[in-house]
Amino acid sequence: VVDKHIPINREAAQQSIVLIKNKNNFLPLDATKYSSVAIIGPCADDPVCSRGDYDPQPKYIITVKNAVTNSTKWKVNYMQGCSDVKCTDNSKFSDAVNIAKSSDLIIYVGGTSKTIEGEGND
Repeated sequence: VVDKHIPINREAAQQSIVLIKNKNNFLPLDATKYSSVAIIGPCADDPVCSRGDYDPQPKYIITVKNAVTNSTKWKVNYMQGCSDVKCTDNSKFSDAVNIAKSSDLIIYVGGTSKTIEGEGND
């Protein structure tokens, strides 16, 4: 990635976001209404999962967990929940539910990865 391409990439990403329904004007989040957030999901802090099935490797990746941690004053409670996007190990589900119950806001970050999509995997 060439630094001069970052602004146009950011603009393209911002213009491609689609919000289907914004019930009670929930978004954008009002940072003053929350003091803690549960960030849950196999892709919440996984830079490989965050980029999906696209190559080449970007210059840098900011995961959802890192973005929230670095841009808010909220107490961040993080739990992966599933060991991977296939959710073959759900032994941490109860921990994820517990941190969700103790937080003001829940952000779930699911997705897919090369382990379940791509040539020979889908």
